[in-house]
Amino acid sequence: MVAVFADQIAQTPFVVQCPQASPEPWWKWIIQSAIPVAGGTLIAVWSFVRNRQSEHEQWVRNQKAEHEQWILDQKKVEWRELLDVVNECQLDILIASTPVTQAPARTRDDLVSANLKLLKVDRALDDRVFIDRAILKPLSSKWHIAVKKTEKASQSNDPYVTSVESYVAFKQLIKAVREAAKKDLGIDDGQDNLATEGDKS
Repeated sequence: MVAVFADQIAQTPFVVQCPQASPEPWWKWIIQSAIPVAGGTLIAVWSFVRNRQSEHEQWVRNQKAEHEQWILDQKKVEWRELLDVVNECQLDILIASTPVTQAPARTRDDLVSANLKLLKVDRALDDRVFIDRAILKPLSSKWHIAVKKTEKASQSNDPYVTSVESYVAFKQLIKAVREAAKKDLGIDDGQDNLATEGDKS
């Protein structure tokens, strides 16, 4: 009987059934599929925004540098004009400081011309736009000192001494203008390109 039972068991097919896997939850699918895509998109957007911001900041820096360079160029022009006007008056300061009684050859026209040129210096000091007024103020003071010495010389009984004094005061003005220009433009002594023909002579 045991043999018969064993024979039946041997003839009976043996089937192993595995339990079916349960479906993955939807949130797990989102984590595996959607988040990497969203993360990549966010990184791309962030990189784009950062690049645009960096480009804008560079553009702002370039605009500022160009504006500062333009201001510097305008200052150079104004200093150049002021130096030219001052240097052109070196002879006129001597003419204006010499009394007519001591220099009969000096005509009224010479005196008028000399004084008109001296007025150009006054106007040049007043009409600067890009040069700081705080820089021009001491130069204007030196200019008025030179003018007063010139007026004094034109009425002096010792015109030679007073003419020299007015000329020295005028040369000090020229030097002060040059030094102020170099300081304002950031020019070293080895880079001085403000010299005029009058300075070199």
